[in-house]
Amino acid sequence: MPSLRFHLGLAGGLLAAALAACAPRIVAPPSPPPQTVRQPQGLQCLDELGRRGAVFEMVAERVSANGCRLTNGVSLTRSSVALDKAATLGCPLALALHDFETRVVQPAAQKHFRRNLVQINHFGAYDCRNIRGTRRLSEHARGQALDIGGFELDGGIRISVKEHWTNAGARSRFLQEVAKGACEVFSVVLTPRSDSEHHDHFHVDIGPRPHCGA
Repeated sequence: MPSLRFHLGLAGGLLAAALAACAPRIVAPPSPPPQTVRQPQGLQCLDELGRRGAVFEMVAERVSANGCRLTNGVSLTRSSVALDKAATLGCPLALALHDFETRVVQPAAQKHFRRNLVQINHFGAYDCRNIRGTRRLSEHARGQALDIGGFELDGGIRISVKEHWTNAGARSRFLQEVAKGACEVFSVVLTPRSDSEHHDHFHVDIGPRPHCGA
């Protein structure tokens, strides 16, 4: 005949199991969305840009009556790689571009082509103007935006947003991956998927209104 100790032990085990079943499940909170890196400002930014080996010249501060403003600006001819022409932009954006090249574009170039990125082709950076169709200043008007038209890899491989965004095999896959990765570096990324205005370039900026159009 089972002992009293056995019955008590069995009852205790059943009670513990029941309590465990009724206990609330602990669910881990969802991971926060990736945050763009806050770049250093002022002389600290210029020092960091120089430390990374970028080639640039400082430009005079630009302020206009309608609110356009470029402070801590540089004329950048080379970040981690060459630009097809000098870009006038704020130093924090120049650092973000360097991060984009090294953290996003170079790995994608190796993955899809086993080649190195050697040049960024762009349509411009600082431009004192409004967002098209609005009365709101563009981030270009603050030196915080750059329009990227394409990339060149060693071996003469040219990749154009206009020509290769869709239906272009490895070039398309490269551009799609680079666009998604850009959203982890810049606060705003606009692509041909965003609207017809961006059918031939990526707009990237470090403005205050985050949006990933990849």
